[in-house]
Amino acid sequence: MSMSRPRLSTEHVSWLRDAAGYFDAHRGKTVVVHFDGELLLEGGLRSLARDLALLQSVGMGLVLVYGARAQISAAMATAGIETTLHGDLRITPREAVSCCLSACTAVQADIEAALSEVASHNPHERVIVVSGNFVVARPHGIHAGVDYQRSGDVRRVAAQAIRPLLEAGQMVLLGPMATTPSGEWLNLRSERVAARVAAALQADKLVFLGSEEGFTHPESGAMLRQLDIPRGELLLAVSRAHRGDVPQPSTGNPARDETLRKLAVALEACRDGVARAHFLDRRRDGALLLELFSRDGVGSMLTADTYDTIRAASADDLGGLRALIEPLEANGVLIPRTIEQLEADIGQFLVVERDQSIIGCAALYCFSDPPSAELACLAIDPRYQKAERGDALLAAVETRAVDAGAHFLFALSTQTVDWFRERGFVERGPDALPTERAARYDRQRGSKVLVKSLQAPPG
Repeated sequence: MSMSRPRLSTEHVSWLRDAAGYFDAHRGKTVVVHFDGELLLEGGLRSLARDLALLQSVGMGLVLVYGARAQISAAMATAGIETTLHGDLRITPREAVSCCLSACTAVQADIEAALSEVASHNPHERVIVVSGNFVVARPHGIHAGVDYQRSGDVRRVAAQAIRPLLEAGQMVLLGPMATTPSGEWLNLRSERVAARVAAALQADKLVFLGSEEGFTHPESGAMLRQLDIPRGELLLAVSRAHRGDVPQPSTGNPARDETLRKLAVALEACRDGVARAHFLDRRRDGALLLELFSRDGVGSMLTADTYDTIRAASADDLGGLRALIEPLEANGVLIPRTIEQLEADIGQFLVVERDQSIIGCAALYCFSDPPSAELACLAIDPRYQKAERGDALLAAVETRAVDAGAHFLFALSTQTVDWFRERGFVERGPDALPTERAARYDRQRGSKVLVKSLQAPPG
């Protein structure tokens, strides 16, 4: 009897190779993962547990924060207690606290069981889950005359107690119920718990597994893969309506409202030191792995800083530069350069780096007669040409040219003349080039000479 082997395609091999670099990059990172109680009702817990165990196996410190709104509502309905919301926050009467506790206990037991099941199938996976009173609550109080009773907010997070557990390779599991300093149980918004915990830990990532894959442009509907804080604030502002003194994102779409609520708390977390927040569709199998172990991910990402970095090139970038410009050389957009030429000129290059990959470059060559600089080898990976990276790179080149004392910047182009014109360059003849550069001008190639003034020469 023969046993058939699982069939692995070259796509699997390619993905593993690409993901391998992310294993090292994420080792030792702290990640807070939030998911709603609906994930359990939809049958997604077992798959998520496997993915979480994998993240832990590569050395990531995981804090899991679960929601239980659906389960709490069901428990209250069974007990004959009406659910009342105001400003999207549940008003929790005293008699509903036992319903909240029982619902959360059941959800937490299911999560722990799923993680234990993963460990039982793989003796090398040892998943230890720790829960405790790491979050201290305070009453939400009375707002606009509405008493929220046993609903609350986060008062503080015992980050100093959580960190050693993560360093020991244990997962920390938190829910929406927490006690006040006097021992009173309160019902908290779980997404706010996740955001406050992430901020207290200065987490590297805050991940929301929700009912949408992220955000779309309000007008074009295009998927927004990356947002910085100002853009996230703008997106929230144009989507937000106000009810009383409680800001209520209300679009008429419950799934979108939920995502916007998470954006609001993610913005707070990123302002308080969390590096990145990710918004994923919980119904997409493997979304967490695809987001963390691929360059572009499968959701939307909010960053506390600029995700793409423009920096001076080094010898370590030669391979990435070669891969970036080779297709453009083949199409005649750029003049061919050998690897030896690139190596000799590496000090003149700036690169755009995205997650340790080179996605853009430009070279700057300075001349003294007259004081000027040439912008050469400007290239952006075709997959990233719609996010104004070329403009950012041009601005960096212009700054460097001004610092070098150049009075004007020039570029030679055969196929991108309009792009330069739109950015303040004017077409001139070869006689506008510095003497040294004019001597090397290739008249057979017939490149257009485009010039942009940077500063007036001293009078």
